[in-house]
Amino acid sequence: TLFRSHVFLTLSAPQQFESLAFGYLDSALELCGSLISNSHVISFERYAVVLYLSAHAVELFLKGAIRRKMPNEGYGHSLEQLYKRYKALNPKK
Repeated sequence: TLFRSHVFLTLSAPQQFESLAFGYLDSALELCGSLISNSHVISFERYAVVLYLSAHAVELFLKGAIRRKMPNEGYGHSLEQLYKRYKALNPKK
């Protein structure tokens, strides 16, 4: 099927976050490539969407990595706070 939610739902919570992160990142890259190829449609608004998709990809990746170590930990949406927590849990990375 077009939507493989049955596969997604078999993933662990960290894997779901990471899978969504790569989906957002892939979408950002596709949109960015499309804007580069079609320079007549370039606008601040379209590039803002690329940046939003990229930032959300980072957020989801960090949440997945945190969830791997701390499955029940809550978190917000601050990339700075998420990164600090990620670094605290993974000091060698």
